Amino acid sequence: MIIYPIAQNFEDSGLDLINWVVETNGEETVEDWNAVADPEEIIPAFDTLKLPFLDVQQLIQDAREVYLFPLTRHFPLDTWVDGRVVLLGDAAHAMYPRGGNGITQAMLDARVLTEKLIEHGDPATAFVEFDAARREIVNRITDNMRGEGYEVIRRMVAERTDGKPFDDIETVLPLAEADEIFSRYHALVGAPRPGHDAGEATGFRTWLENSEEVTA
Repeated sequence: MIIYPIAQNFEDSGLDLINWVVETNGEETVEDWNAVADPEEIIPAFDTLKLPFLDVQQLIQDAREVYLFPLTRHFPLDTWVDGRVVLLGDAAHAMYPRGGNGITQAMLDARVLTEKLIEHGDPATAFVEFDAARREIVNRITDNMRGEGYEVIRRMVAERTDGKPFDDIETVLPLAEADEIFSRYHALVGAPRPGHDAGEATGFRTWLENSEEVTA
């Protein structure tokens, strides 16, 4: 579950407006962005979750509206160009929401397309070169994001702990192992992590250490 705030004291209600997102496995459905979901069907996935700072079950029950957004697989296109028309962004390569790649790759599309339009006076030529520069790379990322991507670490932790709380993440998923997973992902999307080729762990962990409180 991902939770993020939108507005405080929404419409002078004294309540905060928040959005939450849950990814679950369900029955195959049509590609519809306005399908209403039943919160009661979601709660069982969290019936054993207890957090000291949030009542997740009540949060779901109190939702003003819940929508079902299906993750739909679209096969990669053979071309993004049709004469003087070109596709980019989600229109060219709709992706599963893994690592913000939808918006990231769309921004790269815009940059490369701009470069090609500046380089060539003929838009049709610029479109063809843009397609050649971007499509194969992005299609490879799209195919990879159909799986778990780097988010496989969530399943690994859940399986290794049987879904129970733990005290030390290093005993469950060592930094070196997590770093290798993330580094493969970064290399795939064209952003290798500095130092990884030299065998250095490039991630980080934080621990609560004993500290002295300093007051004025």
